[in-house]
Amino acid sequence: GTAYTQTHVEYFQKQAERLRMEYGYTYSKIFTGEDLVNVLIEETANHGTITSVAIFSHGGDIGFYLNDDQGFYYNSEYIPSPFIMGSVSLENLEQKIKDREIKFADNAVIFIDACNVGSKIAEPIPFAQRIAEITGAKVIAGDGHVEMVNPKDANGKFKIAKEDADGGGQFYEFSKGDKAKPLGNIIDMDDYIQKQ
Repeated sequence: GTAYTQTHVEYFQKQAERLRMEYGYTYSKIFTGEDLVNVLIEETANHGTITSVAIFSHGGDIGFYLNDDQGFYYNSEYIPSPFIMGSVSLENLEQKIKDREIKFADNAVIFIDACNVGSKIAEPIPFAQRIAEITGAKVIAGDGHVEMVNPKDANGKFKIAKEDADGGGQFYEFSKGDKAKPLGNIIDMDDYIQKQ
């Protein structure tokens, strides 16, 4: 199963609550990949388009690891078992966009606080790049272990862990049709997100 500790939950919740208070974000706890897709459908129904998404989760080069591996994966081949209910893939997101159930604004931004989602080892392209290609949104994600600069302060500042940063890990901006743009190993998400 996914290794969420109470500390992880509290850190993620602090960041989400800060975005709600400072920027007007809708705060939704998600437990499965299916939950994530449903929240995007609901946001589209309520607002017409989605301008910003911030995801705080465990992750890797093949997706987001949610409750008991009920995740959101690169493709259906990576879903650990067909018996794990709630797991979906980018294929599901792409279909919902084609069906116009989910629509991202032209200038949409997706900020991802999940380790290795921007990893360059993913094939054929990084998970974060694939999200950018499907949604048309600018995606900010890291290649390496992502952590808060100061875990006691949910101020929107994130870093790549020292051991990964020393090995070249950093944050990237992924955009549809473009090469990943390096952003360094410390970033402030407030530089990228939009007020709701």
